[in-house]
Amino acid sequence: MKLSIAERLVLLSLPSKGTIADIKLIREFKEGLAFDSEEQKAIKLVDNGQTLSWEGNYSKDIEVTPRAIEIVVETFDRLSRTGEFMEQHLPIYEKFKEAKDAKGKEGK
Repeated sequence: MKLSIAERLVLLSLPSKGTIADIKLIREFKEGLAFDSEEQKAIKLVDNGQTLSWEGNYSKDIEVTPRAIEIVVETFDRLSRTGEFMEQHLPIYEKFKEAKDAKGKEGK
């Protein structure tokens, strides 16, 4: 799945709750989202302690398993139910919800 820098940062900040198996899967997913030192240099990623900044409109193709897609959608649904869902979550939620719905249709 093609994910922008901003989308990856939001996904990295999502809380992780669930079964042991789900937490292991989410840890692997977040490792794939992380920025290695080469990528940080390429996009000039800077952390000033309060905010992150970068240059360009870079996207990266990230491997996302069907279960990881489900967990991300479930996490956003939980944030929505508790009133913690934010505007910046909406485009990412919609992208993952669409992917989840497409996977569901393939299985039918």
